[in-house]
Amino acid sequence: MKPRVRRRRHGPDFFDNYQRVLDHAARTRPDLVVHGGDFFAHGRVPRPIVDRAYTALAALAQSGVPVFVVPGNHERSRLPYSL
Repeated sequence: MKPRVRRRRHGPDFFDNYQRVLDHAARTRPDLVVHGGDFFAHGRVPRPIVDRAYTALAALAQSGVPVFVVPGNHERSRLPYSL
């Protein structure tokens, strides 16, 4: 039996950077924000993670900045349902 490999989790880094970009967009008020795909690393994402990611993006959209999301190959052309 192989010993378990302890892998560093990237979730906190992802959400910190993601929020930093969304905050920048909220401050600078671009004409449009386009998320160019691979919103998530794989197709099966736990609902709390999906909700957290979508809530942050929805807040930007609700502030009046148009948001367009393009599903990537990890989403297999379909984003996980939430909200």
